[in-house]
Amino acid sequence: MQLKAFAALCGCRSFLLDVADCEFRLPPSTTFPNDEHRERARHNSHETTIRRCRLLRKTLACSFLVIGTAVLAAGVIWAVWIKRSGLSLFTNQVYGAGSVVAFAWATLGRLGWSGQSMGGNTVFERLDELIFRVLYWIGTFLGILALLN
Repeated sequence: MQLKAFAALCGCRSFLLDVADCEFRLPPSTTFPNDEHRERARHNSHETTIRRCRLLRKTLACSFLVIGTAVLAAGVIWAVWIKRSGLSLFTNQVYGAGSVVAFAWATLGRLGWSGQSMGGNTVFERLDELIFRVLYWIGTFLGILALLN
């Protein structure tokens, strides 16, 4: 089922309903007043699955763009400033260590965070998301500088 979900994520719509049906497994004891209620619940499950697939696709694309800008910025700074001038503010070890610190801080800051709400749209949850992405950007930027330097 994971392969079908991955295919649906990549845009293969033919697997999306299979994945949604898999998500809609009800316990045998579940009863509905009539078939209309059962079909409405199934339709809502399909809509939820489609929405989650789109959200994951959007999140992955945005993450790729964030990482891409960090790689691009590090490459430009290396090519324009460090390579041309021959000067470097720090050694590779400092850039590498900074990269590891930023990644570790971002990751550990997210693990088991107890301030999450059901909807995930509180001010602090949005701030947490921003901090996480900024720290990952910094970690990627410093890591690329360490590699290029």
